[in-house]
Amino acid sequence: MRILERLTLDSELHEELRYLHMARYEFACGFVEDRIVLDAACGTGYGTAMLAMHGAKEVTGVDRSEEAIAYAREHYHQPGIRFITGDVQNLPYKSDKDIVVSFETIEHLPAPEDFLHCVTTALKPEGVLLISTPLRLRGRLEDKPSNPFHYREWDETEFIELLKSHFHHIDLRYQYNFRKLWYPYSRTISKTAARLLHPSEVKDFLLYPVQVARNMLRGIPIVREYVVAVCTEPIKNVS
Repeated sequence: MRILERLTLDSELHEELRYLHMARYEFACGFVEDRIVLDAACGTGYGTAMLAMHGAKEVTGVDRSEEAIAYAREHYHQPGIRFITGDVQNLPYKSDKDIVVSFETIEHLPAPEDFLHCVTTALKPEGVLLISTPLRLRGRLEDKPSNPFHYREWDETEFIELLKSHFHHIDLRYQYNFRKLWYPYSRTISKTAARLLHPSEVKDFLLYPVQVARNMLRGIPIVREYVVAVCTEPIKNVS
């Protein structure tokens, strides 16, 4: 099942996309124990449930899709989780969240600055934003992305500058894929070669874990396809 770009765990989509989504939430699970968490643009709620299962004191999942929220309530309702229909560019929370999680959201928003202002308002002074987005590898910020659901895509420098206007400290991690060169199916060829040459290392790599910066996998070129930022020290009252 797929609701717009919202993933469900029984989705017919390629397993690569499921692994990418799951790995981001697995990374976030390391931050949430005994914390009050907001999952902004929670989609169908499987990630919200993961955060609760890993010790979050309370998790609120917010999404503008009534269909997605209905699915989340049906499949992931449990004590300590709330699912609410709402616009993440107009959140009502004020300094009551320890953690805000927002994966693959900001590129979908017409007003990303409004969203980040809402996040810094929602977070406690010591709060943390965990946010991801696909990295643009070429072109300009003004260019319309090829993905019709995206308003814009940032390169790494642009994304850091955006976040720095709302947080004092930004720590970057990445999800990698094999570099896609000009010739057809090059990513498939690279994966096949890696599986043959380095099967043990590639097995874990193809789960797309969130990692520190790197450029090669045992001599095979890889690319930073998604950035995951850990943002701390929110700047309050950003206009």
